[in-house]
Amino acid sequence: MVIIEFKLTNKDKVTLEITAPEKLSHLLPIAAQKAGVELGGFIAIRNGKIITKEQLIETCDEINIFPAISGG
Repeated sequence: MVIIEFKLTNKDKVTLEITAPEKLSHLLPIAAQKAGVELGGFIAIRNGKIITKEQLIETCDEINIFPAISGG
């Protein structure tokens, strides 16, 4: 079971059942739809390290998704 948490929102954690590693780019839209979150730019963190959307997500991973916010 993969757990994806959309930080800086009031949404609960989303759990997804996968049987084999899958790219974050495949899982994230599914999790966002399940949580009712609109995806824009984001930063994904696994085990304290930033990962890209091309990273393979394992069945026991917990991923934190932060919206990418810029300012000036």
